Amino acid sequence: MDFDESMAKALELIAEAEKLIYDGNYGEGVVLVQNAVESAVKALEGKYKAGALGKDLMEKFARFTDDAEILNSAKVIDDFFSTTLYPVGFDTGTEEYDISQGKALLAFKYGKYLIDFVQSRISQED
Repeated sequence: MDFDESMAKALELIAEAEKLIYDGNYGEGVVLVQNAVESAVKALEGKYKAGALGKDLMEKFARFTDDAEILNSAKVIDDFFSTTLYPVGFDTGTEEYDISQGKALLAFKYGKYLIDFVQSRISQED
């Protein structure tokens, strides 16, 4: 998948995440936000031919910027995604998502912000 396809996938996923969150499916929405941001950063990595397998979002974005707001946004999404799938106190994952409406909306806001950053960064270089 090239970076244009990855970016298109990111935009599709973030739109779907927004619908899920506003329909009350907070956990599923956060999972899609994380997937959307992963797809967007994959587009950025593709543009610069820089892979980052196995790293979290914050580390991936740190390769392209030192902007604290971008890095903190990525960290928040990582944290929300992690606790969505593996709630505190559980040794393994759970089928039930443990995420509030407020956290889901914040994850969406930060996800959209990160995707906008990637789009801007990709278009700067064209």
